[in-house]
Amino acid sequence: MISLSDAELAAISDAARPLPHKARSEFLQAVAAELEHQEQRGPGVVYRAYRELQKKYFDPPQFHVRANTTERIRQKVPTEKK
Repeated sequence: MISLSDAELAAISDAARPLPHKARSEFLQAVAAELEHQEQRGPGVVYRAYRELQKKYFDPPQFHVRANTTERIRQKVPTEKK
């Protein structure tokens, strides 16, 4: 069992927040396992542990940007001819 301060626990919880729900439990278990192997613990050790593991479990959203959006809009808008 590991012992963490309130601030360290809050930091780990904050790091888990942007992760997908299904990955949070695995992330927290991985952080706990990493911290169990550390002889000394402190804010810096905790930060390095969750920072590296968060990269592994984070799945960023995919945004699709359309190229030439303004050109297509201009093509669809009828122009008045005089």
